Amino acid sequence: MPKILVLDCYRHTLAVIRALEKAGHTIILGCTQEDLSYGNVHYSKACSQTWLHSDIVDSADKFCHELVEFLSQNTDIEAIFPVGEDSLRVILSIHSKLPESVTLISPEKMIVDECLDKPTSVRILESLGITVPKSETITSQQDLEAFKSHTGLPIILKPLDSRHLLLGEKCLRITCEEEYQILMQDKSALSSPALAQSLIEGKRHNCMFVAQDGQLLAYFESKVIRTTKPNDTGYSVLDQSIEPTAQHLSWCKSLVEHYHYTGIGCIQFLKDENTGKSAFLEVNPRTDATIAIATGCGINLPDFAVRACLGEKVTAQTDYRIGLKRHWLMGDITLTKALLLSAPGKLILQLPSLLFHWLFADIRTIWQPSDPGPTIAFYLDKIKRKLFRK
Repeated sequence: MPKILVLDCYRHTLAVIRALEKAGHTIILGCTQEDLSYGNVHYSKACSQTWLHSDIVDSADKFCHELVEFLSQNTDIEAIFPVGEDSLRVILSIHSKLPESVTLISPEKMIVDECLDKPTSVRILESLGITVPKSETITSQQDLEAFKSHTGLPIILKPLDSRHLLLGEKCLRITCEEEYQILMQDKSALSSPALAQSLIEGKRHNCMFVAQDGQLLAYFESKVIRTTKPNDTGYSVLDQSIEPTAQHLSWCKSLVEHYHYTGIGCIQFLKDENTGKSAFLEVNPRTDATIAIATGCGINLPDFAVRACLGEKVTAQTDYRIGLKRHWLMGDITLTKALLLSAPGKLILQLPSLLFHWLFADIRTIWQPSDPGPTIAFYLDKIKRKLFRK
């Protein structure tokens, strides 16, 4: 059986390699020595081999040389599946140096670059008739003042590049004049260009998909119920599979048709549950961090992505189990700590839900009874670090 080299040691890498192994693929995990203890992915029975390499970002040239040599020694590797954004960008930049026999499980570089550039993605999706919030690129406090004057509050600020943060956050919510004035007093807040948008309230919907030559092959939608941040701007810790929203499905088809898209991706929307109206949030041309809920609901998106990029003819699938919930325990612990410091009253209200889903969630982000190794290693490592710190 041909092998697939999967890069990165994230929690969702586990869902990817488990899904690929279930579909019959042989998995080699590529990561750095430092990454081994971060995700403990190599303890999974789905991982047949681990290849250690140099840091993809800090030592890109060295990594490229190592990768070319590794592929020359392992000619049965059929494809490279980058899970994270950094590895995806680097692999795309060196794609021409790799053997032609190795397929990259990713959309084309131009598509990835445009989707990950927030102002560009907003402009393109708006041109496709997709509802987007009022948006403007700002480079100074004067630009922000002008944007606020014609949109009013609340607004949000995002870094132009998803690899960067604003004051340590994925996005900044400015909901009142007091918060706005505090931000304006911080000279470092706008030290680099940012995207300002009018704030759209609603629940985040993750619409994961796989396409081939502009045709949608697989689609899965979930609603985020709780995140690592009290204001819901963080990473999802609890989400639920839902029936495809007709509007979201239509917009997703428009995106893949526009780009003649081949590969895996996730487009996110915010949906106001009172009005039923939705607006575009962002699009990621890669595996989403919540993919465990899709695979747990019976739709093997990683395998769809491999087969689509290899050019196989695949029967489309949009059916999956509805109403299942995925829970990420460590994410909920992060939220609990934040609420304990900022809103203990809200924590008390959420405790029943925290405890219930810890015990009875349908799908776990890391834990799987048939593949317990990564979870056991993860918590043993946590205990060991605590003991050594003491």
